[in-house]
Amino acid sequence: MPENHPAAAALTHEGLPLLSPAASRGCCGGRPLRVGLMNLLPRKTVTDVQFARVLGSGWRMVEPVFLLPPGYRSESTSIEYLQAFYRTWTPALQLDALIITGAPLERLEFTEVTYWRALTEIFDWAAERVGSTLAICWAGQALLHHAHGVEKHLLPEKLSGVYQQQVSWQGHPLLRGLDRGFAVPVSRHTSIRAAELPAGKGLALLASSPESGPCLVEDAPRRAFAMFNHLEYDGDTLLREYLRDREAGLPARPPVGLLSPGLAAGMLERPPATWRPAARRFFANWLDLVAAASLQRAA
Repeated sequence: MPENHPAAAALTHEGLPLLSPAASRGCCGGRPLRVGLMNLLPRKTVTDVQFARVLGSGWRMVEPVFLLPPGYRSESTSIEYLQAFYRTWTPALQLDALIITGAPLERLEFTEVTYWRALTEIFDWAAERVGSTLAICWAGQALLHHAHGVEKHLLPEKLSGVYQQQVSWQGHPLLRGLDRGFAVPVSRHTSIRAAELPAGKGLALLASSPESGPCLVEDAPRRAFAMFNHLEYDGDTLLREYLRDREAGLPARPPVGLLSPGLAAGMLERPPATWRPAARRFFANWLDLVAAASLQRAA
């Protein structure tokens, strides 16, 4: 990572091994995997750390490339930060994989998003040019809508909490080591329906929950995964979202299944990230798939 990136200091403090881009060249017998992180969330300084942590927790060397789609405008992250660490996506980029985060746009129709056209171009480019795409939360819904016409449905109230997911395809390489299920933070106003996934298109439901619905869908022909939940979250992310919504006067219930003794009193106690082992395993598995695809393309 760039040595002056705020995430570098945070992860060094946590003990994760970091290399500067210059030092990484020729290290460990090969080049790092270049993973584009298209961060559409408002608090980019926080989200950058979260994704760098889960990407760096495995054994593979990774170089995150921070991206924004053409036409994107941020009202919550300083222009200085974006100019220092982000670049605008172009088709000339060379990436091994791409992560596209969620965005607070669930109540909008997809076509009402100002950068929707650019995002669909990126989806199609990634299907041809990168080893794997991981689209998270709203971006996962957007990917399935663009590629397969799958609709998102507004929920009666926000779904927020830690929910146990049931693995539907045991033995899938992305879910290796996660056994029959894993806990994951959920935070969204919309959901897709498993029954509306079109047959014969190479889609597979890999994990879901009776309470929170579909969690993970594979789109094998596009080498893509739609993850509708948030393994990258910190222990207190759901709690901070709840307190933010409550202070803004929005209807909000305490997150389900979050271990925080002071929650009822509104005390901001940092709950443990009980899903962190599953997150490490998930992203390590994903990077293994990325590395295998990179070798196959180079052969």
